[in-house]
Amino acid sequence: MSYFCVCVCVCVYIVQEDKNAATLLLQRDSAVYMDYSPRSVQSDGNCFFRCVALCLFGNQELYKYVRFIAAVEMIRHPAAYDVTSPTFALNGTTVITPPLRSLIRDTLTDGCYAELVHVFAVSSAVSMSVQS
Repeated sequence: MSYFCVCVCVCVYIVQEDKNAATLLLQRDSAVYMDYSPRSVQSDGNCFFRCVALCLFGNQELYKYVRFIAAVEMIRHPAAYDVTSPTFALNGTTVITPPLRSLIRDTLTDGCYAELVHVFAVSSAVSMSVQS
């Protein structure tokens, strides 16, 4: 079985739009297609980080840098990402997330999938909204 990942972003770089994803998006939610453009990224467990790298830098191969800045964000602001902290960023939600140490380890491990807290860390690290 093969998988593919598609990110939908406001992409200012010249990167080929994914025609199959564009067709599906147009059929299912044409309003989203008017604002965003789908791009394919490699499906290797780094999809989220590749999507961010593609949208920010025009090159999905910079995903390791995105992983790194997310980890630095978690290390610099541990209370926001530690599930046991009263100031955990996702307090009051039903999101289940591993302990901070595991999150940081997974963030720095090539191929580990992103969790919601990673989306928040990347968003904070680059000071931009990230939708998932």
